[in-house]
Amino acid sequence: MIPTTYTWTFTDQCNRTITHVQNLTITPLPPPAFVNPPANITVNCDQIPAAGTVLSVSNGSAVCPITAMVTPVQSGTADMCGGLITYTWTFTDQCNRTINHAQTVTVNPMPIAAFVSPPANITVNCDAIPAAGAVLTATNGSATCPINAMVTPVQRAVPLFVRRNYFYLDFYRPM
Repeated sequence: MIPTTYTWTFTDQCNRTITHVQNLTITPLPPPAFVNPPANITVNCDQIPAAGTVLSVSNGSAVCPITAMVTPVQSGTADMCGGLITYTWTFTDQCNRTINHAQTVTVNPMPIAAFVSPPANITVNCDAIPAAGAVLTATNGSATCPINAMVTPVQRAVPLFVRRNYFYLDFYRPM
């Protein structure tokens, strides 16, 4: 509440003074609020929003309106490997009342790759060791966040058996 005082003073010809004081108490404006602020969301790696939307502010009063458009501040990052982005909107009205809204966007990483039809373990005689392992395909099967690679085996000879290791390096995920 903001008090305001009006004072009237009158002095007549006989040097008599009268005074009247009126006290006004002004009700503060209704507080502002963001109109339809976005909720927290979780998206896939191909749905990362470009930027937070501009939000409108209103106090819902037709007599003493407070209106504004507020652009968010972005923090955090996300890419094909996932991440977390936060959009924060802040507004302070003429009565020094501050409102905030934050939206968290959780970005899921792309699906992990898998080998397509990898060969099974086999047992062979020492005179029937295959010359080399086949090149394998690695894919995550995603059309929107794809991983596709051709992988050549690395052969290691170990007494009495041969081990072929297939390695796929996912450049988007640390090992």
